[in-house]
Amino acid sequence: MKKAIAAAFGAAFSFAAAAQNVGIGTSTPDYKLEVIGSIHGTSNAYLDGAVGIGTSTPSYKLQVNNGGLGLYNSTDDKFWSIEYNSGANIFAIRENGTSRLAILNGGNVGIGTSAPTFKLDVAGSGNFDGPLYVNGDKGVVHNANSSTNLKVHLFTTLKFTAILGGHGLSGEGSIGFGGGFTSPPRVFVGDIESTGGSAGELYRVQLIVYGCTTNSCKVRLLNTSPNPVNYDIYYNMVAIGN
Repeated sequence: MKKAIAAAFGAAFSFAAAAQNVGIGTSTPDYKLEVIGSIHGTSNAYLDGAVGIGTSTPSYKLQVNNGGLGLYNSTDDKFWSIEYNSGANIFAIRENGTSRLAILNGGNVGIGTSAPTFKLDVAGSGNFDGPLYVNGDKGVVHNANSSTNLKVHLFTTLKFTAILGGHGLSGEGSIGFGGGFTSPPRVFVGDIESTGGSAGELYRVQLIVYGCTTNSCKVRLLNTSPNPVNYDIYYNMVAIGN
């Protein structure tokens, strides 16, 4: 019977009798069913085991070795792919070839970028309906008047030497600060960090801040008391801006 079938179909359909293997397009099948060419079906396919593409020993229900998976929708003309790039060492989900989500070996995640340099690297804006925390439990400042993020920089100024007569005004000085601001921030004077000296009423000395740029402000000291003062003063300050 087997010989009759083989004779009827020729090399296109053959048996390996000892192994009970069936070959289509091959006369030396190594598997229960080996097909050289494409397969087309018009009904459902059901497998009770694992499927390997590029491997004969899959460890998962579907395992693809050295390749990717693609999904195409003809209505939207969209092609989504899931792939791993060994050259860039990155797993990516792409839309028409453009990376939408990428995970770098080691754990960095990129949204809109295929080369994330942080644990989460977003190329574009983001929106959060709930609180956003950094460094565990530290909150992020919310800007209710603009979609631009606010930056906050806390700093302690250099020493101010307040040697002023009654109602005296110092010469112009300056303070510098970081924070990475792109426009002049709002700079506020906070509490006194430390002092040296004891002449006069310390609480009557005011630090006036003006003429701010993205990284510095001009300052003057004003003695609101009628009596002289002599102090070295360090103020805590905060800059808030974009």
